[in-house]
Amino acid sequence: HLVNQAFDSACSEFIVDSPLEGIGKDYLREEIERVIKGNALKNLDDYLSIERLGRKRSFPQSIRKLVWELAELWTSKLAEQNVVSYPDRKIGARDAVRKLTQPPYRCVIVDEAQDLTLVEMQIVRALVAGAPGNPIPDNGILILDDPAQRIYAGGYRIRRAGLDISGRAHLLKSNYRNVPAVFRAAKSVRGNVLVTRD
Repeated sequence: HLVNQAFDSACSEFIVDSPLEGIGKDYLREEIERVIKGNALKNLDDYLSIERLGRKRSFPQSIRKLVWELAELWTSKLAEQNVVSYPDRKIGARDAVRKLTQPPYRCVIVDEAQDLTLVEMQIVRALVAGAPGNPIPDNGILILDDPAQRIYAGGYRIRRAGLDISGRAHLLKSNYRNVPAVFRAAKSVRGNVLVTRD
């Protein structure tokens, strides 16, 4: 509640009569949480230069500068109340796991990875490797994702998470969801309308 209240307060002070007003608060909040905090960007120059993968609206430099100012205002309002947002907790978790002398896990399996932010994938890496410079153990991470099922806009390039999957990625082409029982159930709902098994 306090995080939402702080964001609404920042928006009321900052976006009225500004070029951000026509963008919408939900999209601006998602931009801050998924792009700025999701990539743990530390300064405006980082934000101005980052590739905003998966975002539906193009943001010119002038709009990005305003979004950055809104993010800073929101952060200051949170600090005034001694409140930490969920994306900031993730950054803190990542930093804490990176400092551990011994990684807590030998292997991590990530499902629905298409919806993770860079920071979340960096947490996954740190869980098996610790500090960013440490190597990942053989078979230390298994990542499953389906970009067609993406829920949240805003992605990143996996290399930025310290992961190299070249020569190790596989595209699965068989659909095991539509097993005969599921197929029959779907057909009973759809009647004689064509239902494919692909």
